[in-house]
Amino acid sequence: MSPFVIYILLCAASTARPDCDTRTAIDVVLGPEVNNELNCGLQAQEMFAKTSIRPRDGEYVKISCARRRPPQTVEGNRSDSVARE
Repeated sequence: MSPFVIYILLCAASTARPDCDTRTAIDVVLGPEVNNELNCGLQAQEMFAKTSIRPRDGEYVKISCARRRPPQTVEGNRSDSVARE
């Protein structure tokens, strides 16, 4: 599994750059997974060039490279486990 995922965010100019994220953006495009930050930046620029997202007056585009979270495991009782004493 790749450790990073690319997001292209369309943000309102009234939103400070640090505050624009996937929850506050006007539009979000989910990109591919990549192995490192350098590939994230390069592939995000290439991906943005191929999208139809074009900021209007009062908007800007932000590229975000987020570290993918490891899969969550569920601990507890499992029906296929056998208790051993």
